[in-house]
Amino acid sequence: MTLFFAHEIKQQQLLFTEEERHHAVKTLRYREGDSIYATDGKGTLWEAIITTVKSNDFSATISKILKKEEEAPRLKLYIALPKNPERFEWFLEKSTEIGIGTIVPIITHRSEKFFSKKERWTKILVSAMKQSGRLFLPNLQPEQKFNACLSINHGNAFIAHCLDNIPKTPLQSVSNTSVDTSIFIGPEGDFTSDEIQEALKNKFTSISLGNARLRTETAGVVACTLWNFTHP
Repeated sequence: MTLFFAHEIKQQQLLFTEEERHHAVKTLRYREGDSIYATDGKGTLWEAIITTVKSNDFSATISKILKKEEEAPRLKLYIALPKNPERFEWFLEKSTEIGIGTIVPIITHRSEKFFSKKERWTKILVSAMKQSGRLFLPNLQPEQKFNACLSINHGNAFIAHCLDNIPKTPLQSVSNTSVDTSIFIGPEGDFTSDEIQEALKNKFTSISLGNARLRTETAGVVACTLWNFTHP
C-alpha cells in the first residue's frame, strides 16, 4: 500500500505538498479520480479520491476512514547528536520505523557542535513513516541543553550510560506500559559522571541497554526496540 502524507486538512479535503504531488503524478502516474491512501500523521488512515492535480495544487477528497488509532503512551527520546550527521539521519529513519513519539536532540558536556536541519530531518521522518505504514509522525523538537531537560515531568525517566560504578537496571525490566517514557542517550564518550548524578537527583532511573558499548545512534535504536517490545 502506497501511503501519502496530508500536511493539511480543510473539511473533507486533504492537501499535499509539492513533493507528494510529484511522487503521485510523476512517479506513480496517478490522475484525477484515482483512489489513494493517506494519513495526517496523527493516527488516522483515509481512503481518498484525487480531485485536483496542478503544479501548485494537489488535493484529494476523503471517501472513508479506514483506521483511527488512539495515541497510547509513547516514547520520548532525548539524544545527543553523533559526530557524523548522516548517522543521526539513519537514527531518525530507523526509530520512526520501529515506533517513537518524540525526538529531542540534546546538548551535553561532550556533545559535538551541530547545525539543525529541521526541514531535511522532517522529510526523513515523513518518508520513514509512510514506508513503514505507521500513522503517527514523530514530534521532532528543537535542540535543548541537557540540564534544562531534567526537571520536566517525564513520567518514566531513564538515563542510559556505560559507567560501571553506578548501578544500572536493564531497560526491558523497568518499563511501565501505563505512562509515557523518556530515555536519555548520551554522546560519543558518554554522559559525564556529574550529568548522571544530576539526573539521578531528579529521580531518573539508571539503565543499561545491554553489555556492549554502543554508538549513540545505535543506542537510540536499541532503546526504541526494547521499549516497543514491552508496548506491542
